[in-house]
Amino acid sequence: MKDAEQKKLSTILLIIGGATFFLVALSGFFSFKLLNLKHVANELYAGNATFLEEESNVQELKNFVEGTAREQEALNSYFIENKSEVTALLKELESLATSQNISLETTITTEKRKISRESSGDRTMLVLKLEVWGTFKNVYAFMTLLEHLNLKLSFDEVYLRRISDGPIKKGEVPEWSGSFSILVLSYEE
Repeated sequence: MKDAEQKKLSTILLIIGGATFFLVALSGFFSFKLLNLKHVANELYAGNATFLEEESNVQELKNFVEGTAREQEALNSYFIENKSEVTALLKELESLATSQNISLETTITTEKRKISRESSGDRTMLVLKLEVWGTFKNVYAFMTLLEHLNLKLSFDEVYLRRISDGPIKKGEVPEWSGSFSILVLSYEE
């Protein structure tokens, strides 16, 4: 009987040992899975934090761009990009001439030129050829207004000359002419 009890006890101990081993293995397996889940959760949290930070940066950038609308408009007005803007420039030149009480003739062409001596490629530039007539004061004032247009200009040629013949009599205002060849460097074809 002792033998039978011992066998029974051995079997019970073996079952308990097996169950314990199984529970320890199962516990280890679930611990490993929990650690993996914790690692995945940490990666998701870090990814979410990065996403939220990037989304915040994008929103700040959108706000910045929207806040610079006036500056963008000013910068865009600096460039002439199409024929309607060339027409607007001509109207502005005519308005300036009228405001200075001078006569104006305008010729517009495009030419391929180098921007500078150092540059290797040619670029198409808008060339304004202006002829004006009026008093010296008004012609000079018109030239000054041209220099202050909201465009990048380069005066290629400037000629001013008195066109009244003979000596100037007292109280007489001599007539002058001006000839300007201007490169519009802020022209985009």
